[in-house]
Amino acid sequence: MSDLIQDLRFGVRQLWRAPGITAAALLCIGLGVGANSATFSFAHAIFLRASPAREPDRLIRIFGGWADGLRYGSFSRPDYLDLQDQNEVLEGLVAFAIAPFHLHAGDRPERIWGQTVSGNYFSALGIPPALGRGFRPEDDSAPGARPVAVIGWDLWQRRFGSNPGVIGQSVRLNGRSLTIIGVAPQGFQGMDVGIAADLWVPMAMNDDLFPGRPRLPERGQRWIGGIIGRLKPGVTLPQARSNIDAVMARLAERYPDTNKGLRAELCAESQASLHPAVRGGFVAFMTPMFAVAVLGSVLVLSPLIPALRAARADPAAILRIQ
Repeated sequence: MSDLIQDLRFGVRQLWRAPGITAAALLCIGLGVGANSATFSFAHAIFLRASPAREPDRLIRIFGGWADGLRYGSFSRPDYLDLQDQNEVLEGLVAFAIAPFHLHAGDRPERIWGQTVSGNYFSALGIPPALGRGFRPEDDSAPGARPVAVIGWDLWQRRFGSNPGVIGQSVRLNGRSLTIIGVAPQGFQGMDVGIAADLWVPMAMNDDLFPGRPRLPERGQRWIGGIIGRLKPGVTLPQARSNIDAVMARLAERYPDTNKGLRAELCAESQASLHPAVRGGFVAFMTPMFAVAVLGSVLVLSPLIPALRAARADPAAILRIQ
């Protein structure tokens, strides 16, 4: 222990006598740590985020695709309902679509991002509310019949002061009065990376909240950007693809004007929280970022190597190098 203390004292004295070398070393270490930390934090947020849903390994995401080459597109609400009713391989098929809203709560309006979601959204994903309740299937059964909303944890803190009495309060959303029935758990902002939702409303409220663009009954209006299902026990992803393909073929035959050429693209949810259309670009972007971070660390430390070698051979040399 006494030798360690003496070495530490010697090291501190040498650093104190050579402030230039000390400052350069600290700067290099700071730059290297900062660059690597930022790179790995970004990669973790994009690619390694833990899913907030229950049993995430069984979740798959379904996108709409076309025979002419377009992949990872959207579905209409009638398409979603048919997939929900006719598939034999998935349980708890949920749908959601991101949308901007004008929120009026109290005396201050605010522009927020929210989602219109199917009535089984919270229950099927296994997201228990922090307060109140989530939606029920009947909340999404009839257009405009259930003007209710679940607010996000951050919005609850920011606009309602974490008041537990928020349940039952009314807010105005796009000029429509809605009743708050629940508060989402802390940290939950939706299933998509990079899209933070502050509020959720039943999908059946869409045409009331956006009266200028009715979408609910129109099979040709494809605006549902997210459909997630949970594989039934024992069902594999290839089996799910085969069954969903059969459903899509029946829909194309029955509705040739709107569904001819429409197919389904299935992938594991772990590969789809960042949209597959941009995931490849992020991977291509992150690879050189990792290389630059490592190379940068080497380059900023390389000028110190002669000083470190000299100090090892002759401790007094560090003063001459400065």
